[in-house]
Amino acid sequence: LATNLGADVAADLAVSGSGVLSDYGDEPFAAYLDRALPFDSAAPWDYAATPAGTAPDAVIMLIGPNDCGMLRGEQCPPGYVANYTDFTE
Repeated sequence: LATNLGADVAADLAVSGSGVLSDYGDEPFAAYLDRALPFDSAAPWDYAATPAGTAPDAVIMLIGPNDCGMLRGEQCPPGYVANYTDFTE
């Protein structure tokens, strides 16, 4: 996809078992996003030190299968859509 769009690619974070509401690990996915080191809550990302003009043009996330059990045919839990919307805004 990036090649077709003439874009750079950066894969920054993958957390197995983590979802929007539920998780099979330590924390829901949103907990990891503001960290410089994803698995160290004492290492926050310093947004002020991020160089200007380095924000991505697009972000692609695969989140939801751990919440909704899509591969197992389960329904999404109550509150999933509202939490997903809040998470992506």
